[in-house]
Amino acid sequence: GDDDGWMYKQQRKNQRCVIAIHLSLDIALLYIKYSTYPSSITCDELEQELQFVEDFLVKSKSPVVFSHNDLQEGNILLCDECKLNDDGHIKRPTDDDHETDPLVFIDFEYCSYNYRGFDLGNHFCEYAYDYNCDKPPYYKVYDDMFDVVHERKSFCEAYLNEVYKMRDSGQNPHFPSDLVTGDRAVDLERLITESTLFMAVANIYWTCWALLNAEDAVIPFDYGSYARDRLAQYFHQKKALQHYIDTH
Repeated sequence: GDDDGWMYKQQRKNQRCVIAIHLSLDIALLYIKYSTYPSSITCDELEQELQFVEDFLVKSKSPVVFSHNDLQEGNILLCDECKLNDDGHIKRPTDDDHETDPLVFIDFEYCSYNYRGFDLGNHFCEYAYDYNCDKPPYYKVYDDMFDVVHERKSFCEAYLNEVYKMRDSGQNPHFPSDLVTGDRAVDLERLITESTLFMAVANIYWTCWALLNAEDAVIPFDYGSYARDRLAQYFHQKKALQHYIDTH
């Protein structure tokens, strides 16, 4: 439908541009060392992968929400009054301060209505990427951070807690009915599965984005290498998408 077309339109827009510039891609990974990706990929094969992803999107039943679509480390800021403790918890200005929002999102140029799973899955992918690097390729990948199951579960629990607070407050008469079921255990399992599967979708999206930017890069960043790493991660995760399509 019109509400859930952003992911489809963006993927196709990126893919058409990749074809137009006849950019070939040989996968020669700098960081990701999985054996599940092909040695090379053509534009026609990339087209087939995008069609596969679209098949998954149709079956995913992920709710459509207002999404940031680029929740990476540089776009999540900690307010000056707050501090991050060694244990990962945030210390507010005073112990009784429950009003100050310690985190602020910035850079909304990619925001849109999109699948909830994409926004969360993309954020989980970013756990593994460090862009604060001054040497080529100007980023680092920490493979072990793709598999931080406990951290993803904690995030999903916190997300659902906020959703239930919003629902139960009654302040929004138009609260979406498909965000939660009323059974928190069911909701948690669903959200973990949904967001984990969408990590693959985020990876192929940023693959196409990087290929486009590789042609006329204006900042010191190895877009070609980044595209290869993101695509390899997509292929590593693709089997889970296939299983979901086959069983739903």
